[in-house]
Amino acid sequence: MIHKLIIVIITVNVMAASTQQAVDWTTRPRIQRTGKNLAPNPSFQGAAGWLHRVAGEHDDGQSLYDETVSRTPGSGSIKLTNAAVKDWNSDGIRSSAPIPIEPGITYTFAVYMKTNSWPPPVAYLYASYVEESGKWVRNILHGGGRWSNISATGWEECVTFLTPKPGDQYIRLSISLADQVDGVNRSVWVDDVYFGE
Repeated sequence: MIHKLIIVIITVNVMAASTQQAVDWTTRPRIQRTGKNLAPNPSFQGAAGWLHRVAGEHDDGQSLYDETVSRTPGSGSIKLTNAAVKDWNSDGIRSSAPIPIEPGITYTFAVYMKTNSWPPPVAYLYASYVEESGKWVRNILHGGGRWSNISATGWEECVTFLTPKPGDQYIRLSISLADQVDGVNRSVWVDDVYFGE
């Protein structure tokens, strides 16, 4: 009799939980950032601190700066557009200047993204460990991830976590778009970057 009673109670609890209102993911809570933001020019007051790779060199980033779209009033954003074939010299990638880091500390790398197309393009957040001069040491693609907006309107936050190893002293953050969706060039705007503990 005791076993039957326990089964009935568990069944009632499961049924009650299943009738609760579904989670509204469009209004999900945001974890507040408490550490200092180490990202250069995080709200894009111009394009300083963010580089556009062109023909093997990095320009000043101005070529992808869009002053007409912004999550933060009074600033702009970076517009990325994907290409038919992944090309590291395309308008689908943006990288930060080298940022000093400390090994063993877990850093949060977050950006807000917005698109005006559906289906949305796929974006990557990843990083490279570099020397102070910016010379590449190694990529840490496994520390990033892939994101897409859930609608063609509104800003959505994308977040990943990175933990440098002993010997890592500088990091270059990157935001990149994957190849075309359905053979069509699609864009995202990036704003309000956060990189910190």
